Amino acid sequence: MKRNTLWLLFPLGVLLCSVLWVKYYFCWESVVSFGEIKIKNNGNLSNKIETISSFAETENMPQEEIASLYEDNPESISVEIPSVEEQDDSVRTSAIMTEEESKEKEAADQICESLSNRLDDGDEINALAEARTLIFSTNRDVRKIVADALEWIGTSAAMDAATMMDDPDEDIREQMQSAFWDMLDEVNDPELKKSLLATALQSQDADVRRTVLDELLNLPDTLSFDLIAGSMTDPVSTVAELARENIEFISGEEFSTYEAAMKWFEANKDDLISE
Repeated sequence: MKRNTLWLLFPLGVLLCSVLWVKYYFCWESVVSFGEIKIKNNGNLSNKIETISSFAETENMPQEEIASLYEDNPESISVEIPSVEEQDDSVRTSAIMTEEESKEKEAADQICESLSNRLDDGDEINALAEARTLIFSTNRDVRKIVADALEWIGTSAAMDAATMMDDPDEDIREQMQSAFWDMLDEVNDPELKKSLLATALQSQDADVRRTVLDELLNLPDTLSFDLIAGSMTDPVSTVAELARENIEFISGEEFSTYEAAMKWFEANKDDLISE
């Protein structure tokens, strides 16, 4: 009798365990948070959540896009997105900036469409002409496209690269500074090189101006003297000091003013290196 009872209880136990497992599998509820957004999982979708979470983090996706990834399973997952009032300042600012940046990028692509097409067609002359009209655009993405175009065009865009070395955006400034020095190395005409360095010497970046002063020493003294002397009154003391040192290196004399240095130059220029 006891053995028969045990045999009856065994299948009932298995059935009960199966019911509990099915309930857990399909009715388990969890909440996964992405910043200010909460994803409620009402089913066994943990693998999907883990995959989407990893993807979203890697792609640095906006919160609204993360939530949209779950729309394929509306019955299993509900998304709770706080209202603007409920979000903290950093989240609201981030969302606003992301939208603005997206609009600027779209506008930049439209503005620079002709420029990009000319580059694709190999028409660098007209591409450069168009790029020059956009160097001072208020749209950062437009200027980035222009910077990429100037870098692609190369030496013939060196003067424009020198102009963009003072771009408001740090990344563009660094890109144009690096590109300018590479372009300058390809210039063999001393007069053109002086003209390019004269433009770069107007940079607001003191490091750029110091580099220019050293580059000028590679030109004939008769070409570089006036530019170096003009920097002896630079508002940044380290730039002014370097200019005085370079003038002393060329002339063997110490000068405190531009006028005094140029007076000496006029009297001695025939003895200076001119080639």
